[in-house]
Amino acid sequence: MYYVDAADIRNVHLKELLKQTGEKVEDFSLDKKIEESSICVFSPAKKFSVELVKKFPNNITIFAGNLNKGVVSLLKAKNINYKNLMEDEIFTIKNANLTSEGVLALILEKSDKSIFDNNVLILGGGRIARSLSILLGKLGVTFSVVSFNKIKFPQYYLYSNKCYYNYSFINDLEKYDVIVNTIPAAILDEDITNTIAKNTIFIETASVNCLNSKKATHFNYVLAPGLPKVYSAKTAGKLVYENIMDKNNYKKIGENYDI
Repeated sequence: MYYVDAADIRNVHLKELLKQTGEKVEDFSLDKKIEESSICVFSPAKKFSVELVKKFPNNITIFAGNLNKGVVSLLKAKNINYKNLMEDEIFTIKNANLTSEGVLALILEKSDKSIFDNNVLILGGGRIARSLSILLGKLGVTFSVVSFNKIKFPQYYLYSNKCYYNYSFINDLEKYDVIVNTIPAAILDEDITNTIAKNTIFIETASVNCLNSKKATHFNYVLAPGLPKVYSAKTAGKLVYENIMDKNNYKKIGENYDI
């Protein structure tokens, strides 16, 4: 039996996919009697409090995103099988692709210039940054990448001829029409924030803001976490379905050639 938290639009589509394959599905609610061995599915962005977890029945399975250590320990104590959606690399890569599509949609929506007349700066070199780099590169959009990882930094020249290591981008900040942050950390202090050009579109995709939003008064600071549920909820629900159905387990398929 699946209990799906339909508060997230992605999971509304997930419910339909489960029903189409003959699974028994109900909306998740703590008011319902959830039997042992049931499977409860939450969105990757769902935040769990200790108080919430204490209300869960014992001996169930839950699918969710990254949870803090205290919550995970409590789940173990209740003999709850916690499946982290974000540990599935195929899921996270595909989800990053949806996020980069959402960033593109925001640029088109927020900018009064053609996408090809915008100069874009991507902060970070993780999955979202790489996916966005590939997408913008395919379109022929001018963009640069910032990496704080000394070892990985050289590989970002695969995506752009203009790359910055560490804070070497600061003196060029005013040149960018669009800045996209993918790093979940406060990396821009007030002095750096003040150098961002007026009317710049700054898209924050990370779960932790990279700057103090109270200081972002002279440019358009767009908070944009969870873009897949905004611009591609149906496909995002499909990705969760593929995860919980173990369709991404490529280790079960064929030989293992470590090349």
